[in-house]
Amino acid sequence: MAWIKTNFAWIKSRDGFSPGFTLQELAEARKRLKRHPLKQEKIIKISKALKKIVRELQELIYFCTLRGDARSNLIYLMRPVLKEVAKRHNITFKELRTCSIYDLCKGIVKKYKSSATFVLYKGEMVFFP
Repeated sequence: MAWIKTNFAWIKSRDGFSPGFTLQELAEARKRLKRHPLKQEKIIKISKALKKIVRELQELIYFCTLRGDARSNLIYLMRPVLKEVAKRHNITFKELRTCSIYDLCKGIVKKYKSSATFVLYKGEMVFFP
């Protein structure tokens, strides 16, 4: 079960700051999935041309999902590094979420509203509070 947590805990933590799945949560999810098997959907016939488009879309969706999952997994695995960054800047891990990496690299600890967004333009970052 520890292997499962090591490999799948990140799924719950898409942002890198939320905690991952616990072993208990994973076990409960597994039980729920076993109790509710997938339903067989009605199969319909489609044209060869449409079938080709559907296959292309399936592949695009697969790679898009794979890319997003890989990014989320890496962010989750970076948590120890992020915690060390917070420690070195004398802020909590939760507060780190409101800081800009660009400010922190300059040694500036400035907290932004969680609703703030930014645009990186020609090497300069512009914040919109």
